Amino acid sequence: MAKTAHSAPSCACNPATPAIKTPESNRDMHPDHTILAAFKRFQDGHVALEADPGDRPEPGSVYTATHQAIWNEIDAAEIVIEETRAHTPQGVACKLWLAMIHTSDDAEVEQATIQADLSWFEQQGDALDWNLRLIVSALRSLTSVAASPVGEA
Repeated sequence: MAKTAHSAPSCACNPATPAIKTPESNRDMHPDHTILAAFKRFQDGHVALEADPGDRPEPGSVYTATHQAIWNEIDAAEIVIEETRAHTPQGVACKLWLAMIHTSDDAEVEQATIQADLSWFEQQGDALDWNLRLIVSALRSLTSVAASPVGEA
């Protein structure tokens, strides 16, 4: 399947969202810096896989040594996201994005999930299966909560 370009992410998990400082610059202040940083490593790992077409896999493996190392980093980031308790809508959103990538085998869904591209999912509407639509609904709610002043969500 061909990869499609998605718009810049605009969800509650995206550390670049104006309301959220990046994990690096806000490490001591954001309650979910561990989850946000792990999600960034998850995203960066997938970008690295896309950028490196790989050579031949190692004997007895389906991956090259480079790809295996990247997958190990992605897996480690996923474990951090899964095991760390979220304290903010941004942290919960990262958990939902991770759940979403394990819900569908569709390449476009995977790309949009890695990029945390909520707008792409919203454009799909009823074309998404029920599980994905439920997760998108939760992400939309979290984005709204994250954008609302305290007490107005």
